[in-house]
Amino acid sequence: GLFAKALPVWLDGSDLILGSEERGRHSSVGMWALDVDTEGERVFVAGGKHVSGAAIHSLANGELVEFLARTPANRGLPQFGSIRFVPEHEEILLGGWDGGVWRWPLNEPLPQRMGDHGTGACHVQALLVDGRLAASFGSDGSMNIWEWQAGKRVARISAHASWIHFAALRPESGEVLTGGDDG
Repeated sequence: GLFAKALPVWLDGSDLILGSEERGRHSSVGMWALDVDTEGERVFVAGGKHVSGAAIHSLANGELVEFLARTPANRGLPQFGSIRFVPEHEEILLGGWDGGVWRWPLNEPLPQRMGDHGTGACHVQALLVDGRLAASFGSDGSMNIWEWQAGKRVARISAHASWIHFAALRPESGEVLTGGDDG
């Protein structure tokens, strides 16, 4: 879960929860990854239990605003395990259980596959340095750094023995901190 304007936001099974269960439980169609745009008052969810793709909910009331890729073409999309909103570009970055790293400009009907992370499922994290870098990481213990607008992998780092679950950028030094199953 995340906090948005001091409001806890999380997914519970197939439901998006805003604040407390009493305040708002809203169907998110089996999605299990989320990110929040507090300025635009939106919650982005991704997954694939019932539909592959992503959806946008209102942060104010949890109501569904838009399904992304609701056409039959979305059948070719993988299940997504992570989603990150990039507000400067109105795009979302997605990590697929198929190991694909995806970029989705919100004005486009479908995402663009940037490339493959490696073996196994992956997560993606927007690590914006001058608005240009992102990281993918996952079950193989490696981390890739991408120039995401160009769809180009610029570095591959073996960081852990197995799953990496989180990465964060320390902007002042350019260091990337990771957390995984092995610590």
